[in-house]
Amino acid sequence: MDVPAPPPPPAPPAAAAPPASGKPVAALMLGIPGLVGGFVALPLLGAVLAITLAPTRRGLAVAGMVCGIVALALWIPVILAAAVTRS
Repeated sequence: MDVPAPPPPPAPPAAAAPPASGKPVAALMLGIPGLVGGFVALPLLGAVLAITLAPTRRGLAVAGMVCGIVALALWIPVILAAAVTRS
């Protein structure tokens, strides 16, 4: 009688994922108020921080960076118009 071959050994455990960074989430959370903020200084600061905190170019980091760029694109003409009308 033939004896069946033993089953192959189990696969080694998968490597642990590296710890996630909170910077993409922070970029998104700072970029959103930049779009809808009322007071000019805080949304602008949030927009700039959202752009600089996006270390990777994927997922939430991209969303935060895009929100920050759009917020800057919307706020800069408003600030320039206010500066021109004051002078």
